[in-house]
Amino acid sequence: MPGWEDLGTLFRDGLSIIAASFVYSLPFLLLVCIGTVATAGFGSLTEMSEEAAAAGIFATFGLTFCLSAIFILALFFISPAIVIQYVRTDELAACFRFSEIIDIVRENAGDIAIAAFTPFLASIVISSVLGIFAMIPIIGWCGGPIIGIAVGPYLSAIVGHLYGQIAAKIDGEKSPDDIAFDL
Repeated sequence: MPGWEDLGTLFRDGLSIIAASFVYSLPFLLLVCIGTVATAGFGSLTEMSEEAAAAGIFATFGLTFCLSAIFILALFFISPAIVIQYVRTDELAACFRFSEIIDIVRENAGDIAIAAFTPFLASIVISSVLGIFAMIPIIGWCGGPIIGIAVGPYLSAIVGHLYGQIAAKIDGEKSPDDIAFDL
């Protein structure tokens, strides 16, 4: 793990990643806003029957949900590539070189899927175990949240390690066979 001497740089790097992630999520946020306004518009149409207004609302929600699912899936693959690109170059502008980001995703889709789904699946397993543990009166109620909070940094370290393996592969320091099994 890196040293904690230069917290200002670490904080700046974190803010840069947050800013880049926010910019990449703007189309999704815009879609949700348009869907919300359209739904409110369908609901306020008084000239239509209630059934037609309800159909318009459900159609808008359905379309927004389907498009949102596509955006979320795309962000699921693009977010690791953004982090990897920033770490490789240490420039915020590099996060917006869309062709390079898409190349990273295209060339490393399998590794990115592993790096993205590993913490997702681990959090589901941990949540299930903690849910069962929480059924124990007092001990589970108090210990469950503490254990849940304590596990977060370890999951972040695993994700960072997996991202680092992908970045090392991109920079030619590792072979593709070493990526998924180097934990």
